[in-house]
Amino acid sequence: MALKITVVDTKTDESVPVPNSVKAEFEEVYKQLTKEEGDHKAFLEFDSKKELESWMDHARRYAKSRAPKALRFRQLPSVNLPENQVWVRITDDLEENGARRGRANTR
Repeated sequence: MALKITVVDTKTDESVPVPNSVKAEFEEVYKQLTKEEGDHKAFLEFDSKKELESWMDHARRYAKSRAPKALRFRQLPSVNLPENQVWVRITDDLEENGARRGRANTR
């Protein structure tokens, strides 16, 4: 049995700019999620599945490249939801470059 492998580049694509409307909506969601202490998630609804997929793609790229600090953006399991709805979580728990789970890189 032959193994078929497809390699996909996961770097942030700087050639496709993130729309300002997505940046503003992303920041609003993050602001709402961090308003209170605790672990929170956000429910997002769009007009169509295509709009949701486009927004999620832009939001992922924005989270990785956000200044001054990149954020972790996760799509949560959304069981039994229509295809235009999703649960997400945005957190600022990314390790600093070279750090691993609170320990300095010792290699």
